[in-house]
Amino acid sequence: MTETALEDRCRLIIVVPPMEAPLDADLLSRALDGGDVATLIIPQYGLDDAAFSKMLEQWVPVAQGKDVAVLGAAERRLLMRHGVDGAHLVAGASEVKSIVESQMDNMIIGASCGPTRHAALELGEARPDYVFLGKFGGDTHDEVHPKYLELARWWSQVIEIPAVLLAGQQVESVAMAAATGVEFVALSSAIFGGQAIDPANAVRHANAILEKYPLTNED
Repeated sequence: MTETALEDRCRLIIVVPPMEAPLDADLLSRALDGGDVATLIIPQYGLDDAAFSKMLEQWVPVAQGKDVAVLGAAERRLLMRHGVDGAHLVAGASEVKSIVESQMDNMIIGASCGPTRHAALELGEARPDYVFLGKFGGDTHDEVHPKYLELARWWSQVIEIPAVLLAGQQVESVAMAAATGVEFVALSSAIFGGQAIDPANAVRHANAILEKYPLTNED
């Protein structure tokens, strides 16, 4: 880090994309060595519990060993067996609220948000630790989805809960995402997808861009 402290600028989150073959733990380790990553989110997608458990067994120690928080998007009973730091929910606002209120052993609770302000406000009332603007596997274009881009601009101006905005499949799209004022930008296929040549360089490049986007605290 050079000019801007990590806590004062937009930070990177990696969402593991859907893959035909399992991600190699060594490749994940090298990617995380490329620069600051606040969190790794691991969705279950269509994997059965046994295959997903094997993934968590391999990846959670790698990420946590590099001071990267790990959140899983799966059933809580499965996540709690593997020592993850939190759960990412793809659920309605009432279910999110119930889980947040249960505190779930003080785990981090994040939640995906629909692309409308109404959905965002309902989810905000549930008070998750963060809201995720975008859909897992939805980074199918080079740039940020326009509906979520606009929602992120509005959210960052009126809501105090931190937001994570999913960028596109090009690393450079983090600039467009960070310019909305969100606290976190997520990359998925840009790191481990078909267009990604070197995940470590992708992480390094994303961080170099994000250093240019300090967060502003307005009273």
